[in-house]
Amino acid sequence: MKKNSDLKLNRIIYAILAVLLLIGGTAIFVYHAQQNDPDSSEYADPSSDDSSTDSTEDDDVDNSSDDESESSTETSSTSDSNVDQVVSTIQSQFKDKATVSYDKDSKAILIIPSDSEFTVEVVDVANGDGDKETWNKLTDSINDVSSQMVSKYGAKVALAIVNPQNHNKVLYEALDGNTVYDVVTDGSDE
Repeated sequence: MKKNSDLKLNRIIYAILAVLLLIGGTAIFVYHAQQNDPDSSEYADPSSDDSSTDSTEDDDVDNSSDDESESSTETSSTSDSNVDQVVSTIQSQFKDKATVSYDKDSKAILIIPSDSEFTVEVVDVANGDGDKETWNKLTDSINDVSSQMVSKYGAKVALAIVNPQNHNKVLYEALDGNTVYDVVTDGSDE
């Protein structure tokens, strides 16, 4: 049984490492594509050519505040787009083992185990019966992915493993590479 558990852990770790590699490679590709062709950016401002028209000092002040609000909107849109890319990448790595989605209300990417073996392992940990070494390796990998989400995509959102038997209960949460909550070390609120 221990050997089977170690094999499952190795599969999970390899999947998470593959996610990290895919995120890093995709981020580099996107970065270079934007650097090589800035005109193709989806955030290009077609009205920027109009800035050469005559304006008064008051208009210049108004344009400055408009530019700031456009920049804020652009950052928000970029973040949403990047979060979608991260969710898609993580989902493709988990395939049939877990469902991955983004919850805008909690600003978190949720990983909900769906594979029976993965579900049993996670529930065992939540109940205090699981292999803590395996759990620690999994959570370290989640922290790494969380850190990569910020450094590569600018997607500063939480990454959480959700209890497959109670979707309202988070078992582990990381933000920007740091543990926010761990059911093993922090205990259960239930």
